[in-house]
Amino acid sequence: PMNSIGQRIDSASIKAVPSAEVGRGVAALEAVGRTKWEDVPAGIWTLTVSAEEAPTWSREIEVRADRTLRTAVAMGPKIRITGVVRDSHGTALSQKTPVFLLPKNSVFPTAVQRRGRTKSESEGLPGGVIAAQTDNQGRFQVQIPEAGEYRLSVGNMRHGDTARWTQEKGVELTYGGPDHIVGTIPARPELTVRFLGSEDDRPNAVATYIYDAERAAQATRNEPARRDHAPNLTLEEAQKAAKLEALASGDGKKNGGLRNGGKNGGKNAGKQGAGGGRRRNQGTARTAREENERLQEQGFRNEDSLDASTSRAPLFEPGWRSIGSRPVNATGEVTIKNLPVNEDLRFLFIRGSERITTLAPIRMRAEQRGIGVASLPPPAPKTAPRNSDLGSIQVTDRPVDKELPALTPGVEWSVRKL
Repeated sequence: PMNSIGQRIDSASIKAVPSAEVGRGVAALEAVGRTKWEDVPAGIWTLTVSAEEAPTWSREIEVRADRTLRTAVAMGPKIRITGVVRDSHGTALSQKTPVFLLPKNSVFPTAVQRRGRTKSESEGLPGGVIAAQTDNQGRFQVQIPEAGEYRLSVGNMRHGDTARWTQEKGVELTYGGPDHIVGTIPARPELTVRFLGSEDDRPNAVATYIYDAERAAQATRNEPARRDHAPNLTLEEAQKAAKLEALASGDGKKNGGLRNGGKNGGKNAGKQGAGGGRRRNQGTARTAREENERLQEQGFRNEDSLDASTSRAPLFEPGWRSIGSRPVNATGEVTIKNLPVNEDLRFLFIRGSERITTLAPIRMRAEQRGIGVASLPPPAPKTAPRNSDLGSIQVTDRPVDKELPALTPGVEWSVRKL
């Protein structure tokens, strides 16, 4: 027996009671402090350890013939829990995935409540919720303050207010009881995209886009009403619009746009205006082409791009955002994992300087393993437009592979092996 910092408790009382399978007439074993019993009949024994100012520790242990069993007893109010979390495809969850143990009647904490409290053995979460994070093999460990009923809950990497998965029924944790958990949660969909044809026809990389309704609504609220008519502006209209915008926003005053040096301009205002205009075109007229390009950039400046070399021209309508990209391998395949469930998805194919998007969205089911056959237009001539929406993907389920694990979501508790 040991206390919480590993010091021996020589005054602890130990008792081992045999089960019926051990045999009739076998007496219970009793001792104080660290002890060793020899010639113990094989079978299941209930080992109980008690000490002052510590909860009673009790566990069923199996004694096997011709083997030595060592049992370390950690006495104290806290219970150390270790665990590992994987998905139903057998893949360990990625590093720093939030994991929580929810006491009875507690709920998954919101992002605001758990801000800065998801690293290890956190305190201060409502309802006594215990937080941890997985390592790169999906493992975690925590200490719960006392015995009681707990449920496993796994959060989202993006720290949303809803859990990715939560155990329905809690488990009563006791001193000496199970202290290792293996959690299996529903796997997120994965899609393997295959590209047929020659190597020159294949893309270099594939980016996945998801539709975000809030993002689309925000873009609509922020977008000027004049944007719909901007591409049709004449040179004179574009010049007037640019000048009015500069004056209305105060840029004209800031950069000396009041060329005649009004009451806010000072006597050097005209010179400043000319200099500012040459530097950034603020407060001065633009050509129709410059104005239209600026308006287009303004309308889509919040859209994600794959890399710095991607064209600034919009590839998707407002509301679509990138959730990652993957390179295409030498065999013409790319596997995209951890896709969202039942959400509209579109794809961007990067082929040299070409940017090809899919027009029709697809949706993936929970735990789905899909095979997607991509169809792309022939490589465009150098003089042709480099952006198009002529890509498509046809998705079917991957044939059942007996070598791939198909685990049932749930929780398994056991006694940690020393």
